[in-house]
Amino acid sequence: MRVVFIGGLPHGREILKTLLDNKQTELLKAFVLKDDCSVKVPDFVKFDDILTDTRLTKVSRIGDHAEQIIVLKPDIIVVVGWSQLISQAVIDSAKVGVIGFHPAKLPKDRGRSVLAWQISEGYTKGAVTMFWIDEGVDSGDIIAQEEYDIEYEDTIREVLDKVYSISAKLFKTGYPIIASGIRAGTLQDHSQATYRSLRTKENGEIKWDSSSREIYNLVRAISHPYPGAHTFYKGIELKIIKVLEAPLVQEQYAGIRPGTIIDVMYDGRVTVKTGDNAVIIKDFIPGDKEVYADKLKNIIFEVGTVLGGGNNI
Repeated sequence: MRVVFIGGLPHGREILKTLLDNKQTELLKAFVLKDDCSVKVPDFVKFDDILTDTRLTKVSRIGDHAEQIIVLKPDIIVVVGWSQLISQAVIDSAKVGVIGFHPAKLPKDRGRSVLAWQISEGYTKGAVTMFWIDEGVDSGDIIAQEEYDIEYEDTIREVLDKVYSISAKLFKTGYPIIASGIRAGTLQDHSQATYRSLRTKENGEIKWDSSSREIYNLVRAISHPYPGAHTFYKGIELKIIKVLEAPLVQEQYAGIRPGTIIDVMYDGRVTVKTGDNAVIIKDFIPGDKEVYADKLKNIIFEVGTVLGGGNNI
């Protein structure tokens, strides 16, 4: 099989290794992100130690290299850990097809920011789907699919690691069959499809009138390596790194406005009223280090102060 690889992230490294180890595969080109993308791409990895010859091509936009891919006339294109859209002309250039991966149990949760949406909504099961990319949004035939558990304590970090591991395993198992000439695939039930949109910073602001579980899930859904949930304290933006659901608070707090600080502990932890109970903020950092770092040094959390409200002091 003549193969073009387009990829990034840790599972992309493992999948490229599988391609290089497969004796039925001729790797034509490997397109990866330029090194300067590391500042804006979570879990960015390099591939220089895996592929050291001129087949490794570092790019900013894969669309700028469409013609280069098309003239190679690949049998298969493998796309993994890559958020940029692949043009229809590139898809059509692959004789057998284009293999992609999606971190959901397709046809459910097609689209963007899938893992963050799932964790924030309290999913206890996730999945990885290996599929044939077509002209639609994550709508191609399914090659393989595997579920995994999302534990209560799992943050986006643990979930990403599970997705990376399963993706690499699915490819290692399924690709040799494809390389032997068998194009397996199961048609998706498009009537069952649901879609996710790209999350924005606004989606990451804590709404203190939400339940404690909803706030807990939001924080763990977009913690490192993602941007993090945020709130404001006296006009200072705080990124909330970790919270705990508090034990049932006393009835005396029942009528207090959500977002109100109801306790400041000796170790720096802060208890905040939520829509149904309270959460304990265990760790936070300034939202913008350059703007807020000096103010943050002098922060003294005060009981009765209300968090949130954007930049209004």
